Amino acid sequence: MGITLEQAKAEMHEKMHDGVVCPCCGGKVKVYKRKLSKDMAKFLLMVVSKYREAVRFYATNEVIQGGNKNATDGVYLVHWGLLEKSDDTNRGVQGVGLYRPTSEGMHFAYNETYVPTHAHLLNKKKIGESFDRTNIKGVLGADYEALKLYYLS
Repeated sequence: MGITLEQAKAEMHEKMHDGVVCPCCGGKVKVYKRKLSKDMAKFLLMVVSKYREAVRFYATNEVIQGGNKNATDGVYLVHWGLLEKSDDTNRGVQGVGLYRPTSEGMHFAYNETYVPTHAHLLNKKKIGESFDRTNIKGVLGADYEALKLYYLS
């Protein structure tokens, strides 16, 4: 006889931060600690720049300049509450969709607020966040002033 569902849940909860195979379905269960990166912060500045031109949702390919594929990590900013995803978004494909900055995203872009340095994700859903906080200057460092001048002036 196998383990009970309650035992499986307890095992998953205990080991999901390191990664574990689910005893029920055989799938991998792991919590990923996703850092707010420079590419993500730059993507936010690009979205805010577009949004200031016309208030609407934007596709990632409208925002990304020069085909920088790494900037598509910017869609993870939804987990920080810095971007909002449109209900018209194609939910079947990761990163494909329409986005606009939230009020918090606008404040973050102008270095007026702090957010968690990391989001904790399980199956692409936020289940927690770090206690450590940062502002956009903390993420972009010395590049912030030049990027702010380029995108937000």
